[in-house]
Amino acid sequence: MATALHPAPPALWQRDGGWDGFTWLSVDDNTADTVAFLCTDGRGRSLAVVCNFSPVHRKGYRLGVPFRGRWEPLLNTDDDAFGGSGLGDRQPLGTEDIPCHGQQQSLTIDLPPMAAMVWRCTRRYPPRKKKSDLAAQCGSIS
Repeated sequence: MATALHPAPPALWQRDGGWDGFTWLSVDDNTADTVAFLCTDGRGRSLAVVCNFSPVHRKGYRLGVPFRGRWEPLLNTDDDAFGGSGLGDRQPLGTEDIPCHGQQQSLTIDLPPMAAMVWRCTRRYPPRKKKSDLAAQCGSIS
């Protein structure tokens, strides 16, 4: 994981000329001292960046993301390869249908203290149909 950002993924630089490649996920979580944002390249591939500016280990931190999928940690500045304590997720995680940070999906992550983590969406799933949509389909005749 230590060299996962070399060379830099296009989501970090490809759309730097405007706001269309950048989305704030959480800019006002002052109780947890965290910020999070999403970078997206020209092909729609996304990276979520979350930073913990506090000395508190945030195990179980919920991070809102804009779509269902599988996300893998690409960089963890608390990794022991960088002299950190080695806290934080190492395995991919799937989203949950729990809204957070104004997004319909979220991840529950292990966010180390005084660290930043970068998550890459490796598999994007189609949105789930709402129960009201399913009920409208039941008994309909084409």
